[in-house]
Amino acid sequence: MIRPFRMIDAPCLLLQGCPSSRDLVHARPSLGHGSRKLTRTTAACVGISAGIRRKVLGSFEDGSLEALVIVQVRRAASAWEVCGFFSSAQAYNQVDELLLAAAAAAGEAGAERLFLRCATEGPASAPAQRAGFHRAFSEELFTGTLRTTRDTPMHFRSIRNRDMHDVFRLHMATAPFAARPALGLTINEWMAAREPSPGRTREYVCDTEHGVSAWARVDLVSDSVIVEAALHPDFPTLAPMLVEGVARVAGHASPVRWIVPTYQPYIAQALTNLGWRSESMYEVSVKPIAQRVRQPYMTPVQA
Repeated sequence: MIRPFRMIDAPCLLLQGCPSSRDLVHARPSLGHGSRKLTRTTAACVGISAGIRRKVLGSFEDGSLEALVIVQVRRAASAWEVCGFFSSAQAYNQVDELLLAAAAAAGEAGAERLFLRCATEGPASAPAQRAGFHRAFSEELFTGTLRTTRDTPMHFRSIRNRDMHDVFRLHMATAPFAARPALGLTINEWMAAREPSPGRTREYVCDTEHGVSAWARVDLVSDSVIVEAALHPDFPTLAPMLVEGVARVAGHASPVRWIVPTYQPYIAQALTNLGWRSESMYEVSVKPIAQRVRQPYMTPVQA
C-alpha cells in the first residue's frame, strides 16, 4: 500500500526498521559524496519533516516499510524535485508506482514539473522512465582544486538583481533546444527550477560589450565547494579563462566539485587539461505534471 507518512510511522520505523537501501537519486549537495544509506533514524526524521514544501510517501507491506520517496520544492511551488528515493530489493519492481504517487502529491501542492537526477543508467533510471520522466540532459561531475595562474582570467563581478534576465538568456543560448523546456522557457519557469543549496550561494557574471558572456555559481556547503558555470557558445575558446576567473572569485584551494552539463564540452575539456578528474555521470529527467481544474466552469478550451 502506498500512502503518505504519518507521525505515528516514526516510532514504528525505529522499532521495526526500514529497507536496507542506498539513495537511488542525487540531490545537488550529495553529488560526489556517494549514495547515502537509509537508516531507521533517518527514515523517522524524514517522515516527521513532511509539510507544505516537502512530501514523503512510503510503500508499506504488512505494516513494514518497503520503499520511500521524498519530494520537495525547489525555488517556487511550480517546480519540485525528487530528493530521496529508497527501495528494498523486493519492492524495486513497484517503485515506479511510488514515483507516480509522489508526482500526484507534488501536483496537489502546485507542482508543474518534477525533477529527478540519477546516475546514468543507474537503478532509478528505468523506474523513472516508466513513471513518465523524460531525460532532459546529462551532467558530468569533475573534482579538482581551484588554483590561480598568470593567465588572463575572465573578470567576474557579483550578480545583481537586474542581471537575472541576462543570465536566463545566457542559459537559453547555451542549452540545446531539447533541454530548454526542462530548464524553463520563461524567466519565471527558469527561476522556479533553480536548485536550492543548504549552504551559502554566491553568483557572478562576466560582462562584455554584447552583454553577459559567462555566469558562475559557487555553493559553500559545509566543508565542500560546488561550482557550476555557463559560457556563451560564441566564446568556447575562453573556457580556460573562465576556470581561472572562477578560481579568483571563489578563493578556495580545497577540493572542489564542478558540475558540467554535457552540452558545454569546452568547460569539461578545460578542466581536464588542468588535471581535474571526471568522477561520475548523471542524467537529469523531468516529469510534466498536469494541474487539476478546480473550477471547470468558464475554463477556456481550444476548439
